[in-house]
Amino acid sequence: MLTELINEEQFKALFHEEKERRGKLVSNCLLPAKAVQKALSEGKVYLKQLQQGLALFCAEGDHAPYYRLLYFFEENAQMTGLGMDKPVLLEEPDRNDRRAAYLSNLEPRLERAGFRKVAKNYVVEIAVPQPKENKERLRSLQEQMDARGYRTVVDPSGKQLEEAFALWRGFLKPTDLPQEHFEIGKNGAHLVCLLDQNDNVCGVNRWETHDGNCEIRHTVTSPNCLRQGIGMYLSLYVLEHAEQEHARVGIGFFDETNFRSIAMLEKVGFRRSGKIILQYLLPAQNGAN
Repeated sequence: MLTELINEEQFKALFHEEKERRGKLVSNCLLPAKAVQKALSEGKVYLKQLQQGLALFCAEGDHAPYYRLLYFFEENAQMTGLGMDKPVLLEEPDRNDRRAAYLSNLEPRLERAGFRKVAKNYVVEIAVPQPKENKERLRSLQEQMDARGYRTVVDPSGKQLEEAFALWRGFLKPTDLPQEHFEIGKNGAHLVCLLDQNDNVCGVNRWETHDGNCEIRHTVTSPNCLRQGIGMYLSLYVLEHAEQEHARVGIGFFDETNFRSIAMLEKVGFRRSGKIILQYLLPAQNGAN
């Protein structure tokens, strides 16, 4: 049975009810209260009763393309019954996460349940101040963009915003962000676009600023505009903004197979933090609820 959670108190009540019915559960698999609150604030949260406990799902908005599996109960659960009407995404917990011990040997169990590995992501970051060469790179690239008749627009609206999202969506995996997350102003989000002579979007970069940090979410270049330095230009544009704000810059996730972008990021001063996150996806199951 699938139940939509309205608030944290409802979740706690259902949790204690399940614990009384089944006896002692693996309570350390339970997410911290602030994580549940965050999930509730970002979208809709659903609790599903399974044969071996409970599972908690989150969807960012009504049109989210997938559910995020937040946790499930019981240490040796076979992870059956997790199928939903949309794909289900599970991110492997960080080793320091208290749930990690209960998700040991995760991959074989996920494979038996029908999950497949979709990405191996590195977390990368850059500390301020950024390399001095970046200012010269940005100045040179800005001159090249001006010579081509390109112009830079921050936080566009209307047709330009729609085209930026369409370009972004075309390059993302099915497990990436829904359109609601693309909204400017949400979570300190900003968007910088590069437009060609006909005002078509040929590159886009979205970043978020909060608590003295600047997080670059994605940088995407149109297939018709590759190898023109657009990706580097947009990245340097955000780095310049972050330096003015005295913010530390990071990229939350970065696919290890994107060698061209990795080389570009390392050139402008990014480094791998050593943290790796695996993502697994369970395809949608017709008739699931």
